[in-house]
Amino acid sequence: MAIMLSKTYDALISAGAPAEKAREAAEELADYENRLASIDNQLAVMNGHFAAIDGRFAGMDARFSAPEGKLNVVIWAVGINAAATVAILGVLLHRP
Repeated sequence: MAIMLSKTYDALISAGAPAEKAREAAEELADYENRLASIDNQLAVMNGHFAAIDGRFAGMDARFSAPEGKLNVVIWAVGINAAATVAILGVLLHRP
């Protein structure tokens, strides 16, 4: 049993279309409307999934900002160590 849009069917009949073609056109439009509604529902479900995923990762910003501060300390320590090494080598190699 096919579903059709009755107002579309009536409009096509009023416009002078044959009854069979008006029925087929109204059924085809109803089929497209059902497909669009199905796609709309699937998008709503996917949107819910994305919102749930986004909520799960919302707290990760704080976890990733802490190591960034620790990394700055390590970079400074390596820089100071490199400067001290260069200074020691400069003193050792500068001897006459």
